[in-house]
Parts: sequence; structure tokens; C-alpha cells
Amino acid sequence: MPISTVLKSSSNYLEKHRLQVAECQLHQVNRVSALQAVETYALQTLKE
Repeated sequence: MPISTVLKSSSNYLEKHRLQVAECQLHQVNRVSALQAVETYALQTLKE
């Protein structure tokens, strides 16, 4: 899968979960967890 497709998918994923991420930004630990979740999603997308 091309990296551009992965980035687009990640952008769509972020858009869907934008409010959740914004809430997470209130707490540093949760913000890190949100970033890790996005990384995990991107890695899963790459494997497919």
C-alpha cells in the first residue's frame, strides 16, 4: 500500500476521532496514548 494512501487513511481516521483527540489533549498521558493509537492504526493499515 502506497504511503500516500496510508497518510490519507490516517487523516480520515484522525478526522473521525478529532473530538476524542481534542479531549485527550487535556491530559498529557492521554495525548500520548492517542498518538500511539494513531501509530498503531497506521501500522495495521500498512500490513493490509
